[in-house]
Amino acid sequence: MSDPGAPPRGRATGLAARGAHARSEPTDATGTMRVLIPGALRSYTRESPVEGMGDTLAALFADLDRRFPGLRFRVVDERDLLRPNMRIFVNGTGVRDLATALRPGDLVAIVQALSGG
Repeated sequence: MSDPGAPPRGRATGLAARGAHARSEPTDATGTMRVLIPGALRSYTRESPVEGMGDTLAALFADLDRRFPGLRFRVVDERDLLRPNMRIFVNGTGVRDLATALRPGDLVAIVQALSGG
């Protein structure tokens, strides 16, 4: 007999199972969103998640860079493209375009891909 508290086989676990892909409520009246920062970038923010503002990913990274100087450069290259080792998820959906629209209450996850041999 299976454990009734365990997730059914074939079902999502982790962030997706806990609803991280669903739109969360705005954190305050200023229209902020939550941004999850990977461990490798927490030397800039000292915490995760942090709050950010912007109507696009580009505007969000500009806001984060004003408050946490140097963070944007680690995620976005000189051509204004996401670095190859970075992944961005907005409400659980992977995006690569910095023109992606954002709304208050969105959950933005910055994920650093592992590389090497």
